[in-house]
Amino acid sequence: MNSTLAITESQFDAEVIDASARQPVLVDFWAPWCGPCRMLAPVLDSLAAETAGRLKVVKLNTDEAPGVAGRYQIRSIPAVKLFRDGGVVAEFVGAQPLSAVRAFVAPHLPRDPGSPLEQARQFAASGALDQAVAALRALRATAPADPEVAVELARALALSGDPAEAEALLGALPPVQQSEPAVKAARALAHFARVAASPDETVFAALAADMK
Repeated sequence: MNSTLAITESQFDAEVIDASARQPVLVDFWAPWCGPCRMLAPVLDSLAAETAGRLKVVKLNTDEAPGVAGRYQIRSIPAVKLFRDGGVVAEFVGAQPLSAVRAFVAPHLPRDPGSPLEQARQFAASGALDQAVAALRALRATAPADPEVAVELARALALSGDPAEAEALLGALPPVQQSEPAVKAARALAHFARVAASPDETVFAALAADMK
């Protein structure tokens, strides 16, 4: 069973920065005296086991790695940062349940090019939006907790003329997911789709409201 890998400060660049060129690396900045850190530890162990081969999960004791802690401005722990291609692409602070951490990493995990999600994306990219929506609805029925599926379905719905359902889907995502760039982009797409579908006077009213 895979579990979280404990690393030292001297190992950080090799185990995190260099490794993140090959796969996403999740780093738990923690300390032994931190109660929430101890709560989060088994959650990350479970995540490491679930995502073996797709995500590397490591932990770094900030008391023993002041250089790295300073480098990434760690002021509160547990601080969890997701690295890809040498940089931080997402982060959160504090203990979270496994469901929330799954939602946090899901958009960043590598996908099989032949997976149902990738096929749905290909439908959307080619303009076959009805097929994309149907494929994503079917996929969401089997994976209702996957935020990446919800975001892709919201995008397809917005593009196919149903921004209201798109916004409802996005609004139901876990709080930890709300600030993700993909979610923000999908929400903006749904907003503009709703404005574009409105009569002229409604467009002006919506724009005026957004400017307040």
